[in-house]
Amino acid sequence: MENNPKGIETYLEELRRRRRDGDRIGAIVMNCNPFTLGHQYLIEQAARNSDVVHIFLVWENRSIFPNEVRLRLLREGTSHLDNVVIHKGKDYIISNSTFPSYFLKEKSTVVKSHAMLDVKIFAEYIVPTLGINQRFVGEEPTDYVTNEYNKTMLETLPKYNVEVKKSKG
Repeated sequence: MENNPKGIETYLEELRRRRRDGDRIGAIVMNCNPFTLGHQYLIEQAARNSDVVHIFLVWENRSIFPNEVRLRLLREGTSHLDNVVIHKGKDYIISNSTFPSYFLKEKSTVVKSHAMLDVKIFAEYIVPTLGINQRFVGEEPTDYVTNEYNKTMLETLPKYNVEVKKSKG
């Protein structure tokens, strides 16, 4: 997947420096292309139900809005929440390396295998690094890729003691 043998370890060290303790540690992965009221709702719901919420912003620069703009909008939209920690997803969360079909929005069996790779990396590396035990997801009823990703999380993450919580709004 990568040429740098210390790539993921370097990323995990960045995450370790921003770890916060608590009983209910949540996570959200979002693209925010653009940041919407739906994103705001999901984040606020997670913040109310968690001691800490780690938000991972998809960092591939393949969205309509550039990643720095999406990051600024996300920071502005969560500035009132003191239990939110924002991270750049970089190469390990919904990236061209772990989930290339996310950016193609194609309907195929490839989507499922890419989703599984991305979720497994999250579960095996990022979950223990930050002590995550909750993953909050929104709904995108017309988006095949997002729905497959959510199904994969629902099937996989409980095996890693991570509860998947779907937004109801």
